[in-house]
Amino acid sequence: MRLTADMQRVVREQALGFVATVRADGTPSLSPKGTTTVWDDEHLAFLHLHSEGTVANLESNPRAEVNVVDPIRRKGYRFAGRAEVMTSGPCFEEALARFARERGTDGRSVKAVVLIEVTDAQKLVSPAYDNGSTEAQISARFFARHRRLYEAAFGGHAGGASGSSRRGGYEISTDRTRLDIDVVHDFLRRAYWSRGIPLETVKRAIAHSLCFGLYAPGGKQVGFARVVTDGAVIAYIGDVFVLPEHRGRGLGVWLIESVLSHADLQALRRVELATADAHELYARFGFRAFRHPERQLVIERSPEELYGD
Repeated sequence: MRLTADMQRVVREQALGFVATVRADGTPSLSPKGTTTVWDDEHLAFLHLHSEGTVANLESNPRAEVNVVDPIRRKGYRFAGRAEVMTSGPCFEEALARFARERGTDGRSVKAVVLIEVTDAQKLVSPAYDNGSTEAQISARFFARHRRLYEAAFGGHAGGASGSSRRGGYEISTDRTRLDIDVVHDFLRRAYWSRGIPLETVKRAIAHSLCFGLYAPGGKQVGFARVVTDGAVIAYIGDVFVLPEHRGRGLGVWLIESVLSHADLQALRRVELATADAHELYARFGFRAFRHPERQLVIERSPEELYGD
């Protein structure tokens, strides 16, 4: 069979396959291979560096399965096929050259190259999607989980001391001291949901919120979002914006991804927001209308009532 473009992408991105073989006594064997890669449209390959058991199993029974899974998206593939163990010849030499070029592998450490002709492939999708969660939601959830594990193991913050991340020259930071309050206030006092809001009210809201500042190359603030949460059960996302001259670059999507992946906002029972014109943006993250609107009650005052005309 031929490997699809998505299959090849997953294998190349992850570069880690769990290879299942059968021992001589018929018992199963599973071993991770950090050199797993795509050889061509019909084959996978990995190197024998310290894989004596796996190689011995394949030499007596060439049948193998390889599982490659993206631990953040929680999706991947199960490949089945027949393996060939090579210790010399043109294909072996080509593999040494390719791994040296692409990964910097020292050929002197390679004892054999294992080539697997893929005869069947099945998609793997985590049951985490069974409740209707989107890929963006699942990715945010498990990215945050891995980040917490990293921080617990090595200390500090995986995104930097200030809780920041960068993309295309832009930066998102949760460092409240970096916020340009005038930029935030100038936008919010004109926004339909907070028209006329006083500067002191914005300052008070920021002081009691988890805030996300979006910064352009050079450091100028060009976007914002904040979250009000107890960090355990519920969160409300509000005051989300990207300045008009910086829209159309995926920054709004990235901003919401950053909010939803924050370590303090995981495993909450409810995350809420309100919007008049960005339903499509939020829908891709799994937001939808209340399932039981008849149960929802709110005390609501318009900006005009609070701040005047």
